[in-house]
Amino acid sequence: MSKHPLTSRDFGLITIVLLPLLIFGGMIVASMIRWRIEDRELTQSIESIVGQGNTIDSTTLPRLYDERTSDEPTATWKSILAATEAHNAKFGGPFAWESETDSYDSVVPPGEDWVESKIIARYAEDAQPIIDKIETLLGSDEAIWVPFVFEGLYTNLNEVQQMRGVARLLHNCFLDAVHRGNNDRAIILIQASERLFGNDYQPSMLVDELVRMACYSSMENDLRRSIAADVWSDGDREQIGVILSEPFDWDAKWRTAIESEMFAVFPTLFSDGMPSLGLNNGATNLPIMFAPSTLSSYLEGEQSIATIRGAGTKRHVDAVGRANKEWMSGAAKISLDRWMQIPSLDTRWVISMTTPAYEAFAVAFRRSANDHRFTRTVFALREFRAKFQSWPESLGELSRVGLPNSETQAWDDGPFAYHINQDGEAVIVDQARSDITYTDEGNPPERLVLKK
Repeated sequence: MSKHPLTSRDFGLITIVLLPLLIFGGMIVASMIRWRIEDRELTQSIESIVGQGNTIDSTTLPRLYDERTSDEPTATWKSILAATEAHNAKFGGPFAWESETDSYDSVVPPGEDWVESKIIARYAEDAQPIIDKIETLLGSDEAIWVPFVFEGLYTNLNEVQQMRGVARLLHNCFLDAVHRGNNDRAIILIQASERLFGNDYQPSMLVDELVRMACYSSMENDLRRSIAADVWSDGDREQIGVILSEPFDWDAKWRTAIESEMFAVFPTLFSDGMPSLGLNNGATNLPIMFAPSTLSSYLEGEQSIATIRGAGTKRHVDAVGRANKEWMSGAAKISLDRWMQIPSLDTRWVISMTTPAYEAFAVAFRRSANDHRFTRTVFALREFRAKFQSWPESLGELSRVGLPNSETQAWDDGPFAYHINQDGEAVIVDQARSDITYTDEGNPPERLVLKK
């Protein structure tokens, strides 16, 4: 076989063939080097959140939840949940599920006609053994531990959803107690709601906090209507005032809820040091590898949301919206280690798939904080009336009965709408201007008329 020297044309062809391979190989090497660097930074990010030498895995969320709660009242709580579910199912209809059209919402003072009084009375009488069990929990402020099997994104929180049934039970029994003039029993039911759904409650995950807020809001709504109906004595209001004076740390609750979501999702993205995501769609789970920079971006984004202060306010909702957009923008940036990431360099889809609508959650916090301020303001109006035998000319005067002006502020940045009508009754609306509605929250404003 004859040999011939390589020509420049041959070198050109070899270069065309080898250059892409060399470039690709160089990209792989650069990506591997960057992967190791980003992996060390990821470890540092994790340790800044959970402490030196710790990691975030499938045990993190259950461990932190265990530390915040006590299992001493768990057996009693579980029996209450089961008994309540059976009790509500026995009566059926609006007792068994939430219904906008068939529920019993009216707080009817003693002596006034109430068509539903007989069925509510029967319901409350049969519920007495459950109320007695709930009363045994009132002597402690320890957060109740509820067992759950942690399965990341697919964790079943059945006991959390059952809490709604307990809230309905307390609501219906409260209506019955007020109508019968049994104020002592009504106050115990308020205390029960505070114990089960108030400050002492520790959520396991974000949805848990949403359910808690809904249950607590039910009690506050009942309390406001009873105050408007003027069913409480001076001694009764003193006990109620103690409950309402306990401040909510909205920022702490916000951070706990967001971080619990982070601890729930992250192990799904990062399992035993091998990034993977199981797609639970009935088919065989497919491993998807995420680069360390993607995981760091996820943690940093979650922390940026969790640490925003001012929860329960409009500025907080706006700040969460901005942070979420910045998070998504940052996720679109391509780091060298993502060249080895399957299936794409852009990780915005990961965030969209694994994170809830945090801005909507911030709105829920805002509404809950607004409800609490509104309840305290309605209560202070009644206290002012009892102390001075007249209504205040403005809500600013409620400082004379110990309510700070900051507690009279509605969600739309101003004092709750307030005036005295021609019958000498106090009228208050849970927004700053009575001529607009909750356009950004989809809820009509609550309007209460306080009897003289």
